[in-house]
Amino acid sequence: MAIIGACCGILGTKPPRSSSRNAQQALNAQSIAQAERNIAQQQELIASVRELSSEANINLDIDPELSILLALQAVNKTYTIGQPVLPEAEDALHRAVQTSRLELTLNGHTDIVWKAVFSPDGKLIASGSQDGTAKIWDAITGKELFTIKATTEGDAGNVDFSPNGKLLATGSDDKIARIWDVATGKELLALQGHLDWISHVAFSPDGNRSHCQ
Repeated sequence: MAIIGACCGILGTKPPRSSSRNAQQALNAQSIAQAERNIAQQQELIASVRELSSEANINLDIDPELSILLALQAVNKTYTIGQPVLPEAEDALHRAVQTSRLELTLNGHTDIVWKAVFSPDGKLIASGSQDGTAKIWDAITGKELFTIKATTEGDAGNVDFSPNGKLLATGSDDKIARIWDVATGKELLALQGHLDWISHVAFSPDGNRSHCQ
């Protein structure tokens, strides 16, 4: 009887098969729910991109500069979902550029330019390109001042000036954000630790920190 009781005690410690099935079903349900949330977020962003593209087209004749900003915002939003640029956004940007009162053309990059920003004082322009470089330009004349080889892997399409205009941050496909001296083009810092390509760089308002994602 003692042996039988011991065996029953051991058998009693085993979890029932139904518990294992329930646990697996719960995990599957969580995975499905997360996938559905991801799809919903993606669809929401796509709808937002299309809305911005539509607004850009509406403002073509009313406010060409606003039209460009809206179209650029539509293009930039596409990158947050890791998708190619939607045709609507690309077409809106093309129309906006054609309609705008174009004052400068900055030629020098050998591939797509993903982003261009003015320095805080408006005297310089920084551009980031798929060719792996960032360039600094004179905002008045359009003259290229110097080129920064921001990465040897993929593009360097993300750039941002510090609030005082003395530093430039770049983010690229090599998962490294870099800080540069705007006056010399010298690399000051390499910020490593990202697990994927960097889609956005920005300085804090006081210029003491940089944000990358």
